Amino acid sequence: MKFRKSHALNIGDAVIAATAKEMGMKLVTRNIKHYPMKDVEIVKPY
Repeated sequence: MKFRKSHALNIGDAVIAATAKEMGMKLVTRNIKHYPMKDVEIVKPY
């Protein structure tokens, strides 16, 4: 996993990001630091 060591990415976060990417959806989360991927659109809910 590319971001595992540098961003403490766990398998759950990776699955969520991959699902959002494959479905063409935005990922809404308050935990922005766990999703450093440039190809997944991250949205803060506040």
